[in-house]
Amino acid sequence: MAKLRSVSTSTWSDPWFEELSVEHKLIFLYLLTNEKTNMLGIYEASARKIAFETGVDSKTVKSVLSDFEEFGKVSYSENYVIMINFLKHQNFNVNMKKGAIDSYNSLPKSFGFKKLNISKESPIEGFETLSNHLGILSKREYNTNVNTNVNIEYEEESKTVANARNILEDKKELFKNFWDLYDKKTSKETVLKKWLKLSQEEMKQVFIHLPKYVDSTPDKSFRKNPLTYLNQKSFNDEIITKTTAGTNTDSVSTRYRKAWEANNEGGIEYADTSQL
Repeated sequence: MAKLRSVSTSTWSDPWFEELSVEHKLIFLYLLTNEKTNMLGIYEASARKIAFETGVDSKTVKSVLSDFEEFGKVSYSENYVIMINFLKHQNFNVNMKKGAIDSYNSLPKSFGFKKLNISKESPIEGFETLSNHLGILSKREYNTNVNTNVNIEYEEESKTVANARNILEDKKELFKNFWDLYDKKTSKETVLKKWLKLSQEEMKQVFIHLPKYVDSTPDKSFRKNPLTYLNQKSFNDEIITKTTAGTNTDSVSTRYRKAWEANNEGGIEYADTSQL
């Protein structure tokens, strides 16, 4: 039997969605609308099945799901899809809310976040409790391998996890500076993924090298794509430029070096956050 899900038409104008590749858009819409999707937005679906029904190869499907985890939109573990914030974007009547509660109660006990006993007798209150509970969980806490015998305080992050998240946010802020300065807008989400894997020292070298590189390639058609620039570590290359009247490369370089320093106060040693 067909099931109804709410997908807003504004999805297509969402800045995050606009930047996605064709494969990312297709798979995201598939995750929202496929026949396995339930009222909870948490269901079992293998990468192989997703590949078969979308026509996207399995390797790309796994890569896209990994990207969605990085963006905080979807979590994928043990063949289970978890659409983060799914409940907040649905217009449910009372019966639908009961269906969401049923879906939650039927999840395997191995899910680490199954700490609530929610009854359908008061579906409105139960649904609100469920929605709030799932909404505060991070993608790490959705992991189905969590030992349910451990008393987890969901609203408290460990110092290590909190620090890692702060580092990730700092890297994203620095990426905005890099993206604006590079000024060749192609494959933003893919470039961001690559950027997050750079070390602290590599990012610092980018901000030293990039202003001169940009100045030496005023015609952007001769400038490498940003992903190529990062993949080839072109920020380590020497640049020989002609002196151009009116060009103040040092002021640009200084401005972005200050942006680096402002985002790196305290000399935080950046760990490898590629697996966050």
